[in-house]
Amino acid sequence: MHFRLIILVVVCALLNIGHARAAGSDLDSRKLGIDDIPECGLICMISTISTSPCTLGDINCICGDKDVTTRVGSCMVANCTMQDSLNTARVQADVCNLPNDSKRQRLLNLTIVVYVVCFTCVVGRTAGKIVSKRVALDDYIVVGTWLLGQVPIACALSMVVRGFGDHLWNLEDGALMPILKLFYIAAAVYGVVLGLIKIALLLSYLNIFIEPRFRLLAYMTMVFISISTIVIFFLSVFLCSPIESFWNRDIKGKCISPRNVSYANSASAIVQDLILLALPLIYIRNLRVNRWRKYAVGFMFATGTFGCIATMIRMHTLTRYNISFDPTWDYASLVAWTELELAAGCICVSLPSIRLLVTRLLPDCFKGFLSRVANSTDKSGKSTNTDPHLQAPPPSRQTPSQQEWYRPLGRSWVSIGDHKDDNIELSTVDLLPVHKTETKRDNNFPQSGNGDKSDLTAIASIGCISDRSYSEEFIRTENGIEGVSTRRGPS
Repeated sequence: MHFRLIILVVVCALLNIGHARAAGSDLDSRKLGIDDIPECGLICMISTISTSPCTLGDINCICGDKDVTTRVGSCMVANCTMQDSLNTARVQADVCNLPNDSKRQRLLNLTIVVYVVCFTCVVGRTAGKIVSKRVALDDYIVVGTWLLGQVPIACALSMVVRGFGDHLWNLEDGALMPILKLFYIAAAVYGVVLGLIKIALLLSYLNIFIEPRFRLLAYMTMVFISISTIVIFFLSVFLCSPIESFWNRDIKGKCISPRNVSYANSASAIVQDLILLALPLIYIRNLRVNRWRKYAVGFMFATGTFGCIATMIRMHTLTRYNISFDPTWDYASLVAWTELELAAGCICVSLPSIRLLVTRLLPDCFKGFLSRVANSTDKSGKSTNTDPHLQAPPPSRQTPSQQEWYRPLGRSWVSIGDHKDDNIELSTVDLLPVHKTETKRDNNFPQSGNGDKSDLTAIASIGCISDRSYSEEFIRTENGIEGVSTRRGPS
């Protein structure tokens, strides 16, 4: 009898305050009756309020205390049906004048932008590889990953259409269950998509850097990414037992904390991103190429930094990622930063190959202009060198008979015409014949640098720097005969 009296008092208080607020505002009034408040919801409210500083009649205290609201929500998630929770949330929204904010339009716009960016990057990357005839395994993985990525994108769009981004009390009847199911599918597939993008990026690294130590580190990183992706995938799939209890909360199952799984996933992703960023930047520093090309190559690889930043911010949004009473609102920020993380991965893995396509499409006059700018930058860098130890010695004026001749031990990349001697004409000097051995080169792995193993790369083959053809000549210097590779210009 005492219990029924308490319920009656609470219901009357809720009804009176609800009608008072509706009469003095422009809110869409609902006819609140005892049938609108499920018994399960009332039990959770009374049991929570009785252990709080608020009294049953102090609605302002009840509505303003976030701890009470959170505990009532947790009670209903654990004990009430999804429809009971929805009905209770609607009454609570009216009585407490809860906001009607919505993130649906922003999520819809962001999802469309991410889809367009990823589609453009993949098409540009594939076209660049096809026109340059450099299609490799990483290209097939990127295309397959993009096709698989349609699953989370389609799920996100469908979720937004059904009300994802709105508060629970603004959803239509029966909308919550399909939204949670789509969210579950998108979360499980997304982890695989992100892992495949990183593996494709590592494979593209292997086409650029052929130094053995770099390749060993790349393969080790690839194994680490593969194992962590598989583990996170299975944890996401078997998050709850039975599985359907994640989206059908009328089934009372047991679930691992989604927040803890996501924290582990984000921490692993940040470590992976930092490794993927550090690997190329360390080796690019040692390349013997124009410093502006170094900056350009470094910038392309550094775009992955934004993905790392997005992951870090995404970790902050995980504070609300749990079995939430208001999941359609609480999960919205998490989905937004996850989509930005995906876009950053698409851009990072595609930029070098997109440059190949852009180079082919640029007019020859514009490519010549860029080449002249790069060459002038190189010359200006050399002319500003004031270190006497790094300056080249003056040209020798010895006659051919006075000089010692040695067969070169390897290639030495030198510039022709840095020191001009007007008193000695090259045509008047009889050069000794030197036998030149043709060296077979693999076009897939051209060299950039001075011949040192640490500088062996294939950057030109994937479009990070301008493609150039080289021809070997041997000239006489004061130290003997050196091999010189002369540039024929941009291809």
